Amino acid sequence: MLLDNPTTEVQNTLSVLLHNQVLEITANEGIDAVYVFDMTGKKLFTQKTNHENEVRIPFTYPQGIYIFKVILSDGTSHSKKLIQTK
Repeated sequence: MLLDNPTTEVQNTLSVLLHNQVLEITANEGIDAVYVFDMTGKKLFTQKTNHENEVRIPFTYPQGIYIFKVILSDGTSHSKKLIQTK
């Protein structure tokens, strides 16, 4: 008799929120780094972390659209586009 043992892959869950001039990032995998770009592609800043699952960064840039690239400790990268309102 052959037993089938299906494997379940856990997807990385990532949440990137921008409110009250604070960037909040949470993930089920450790966060290695956060890169922030404006819409022209100019890198505004980089924040390295200690593989934390939650990061809060003050974000005092003017109103606009920003791209956030998050690198997780498993090597995957995720990009999110958010709007900064005041």
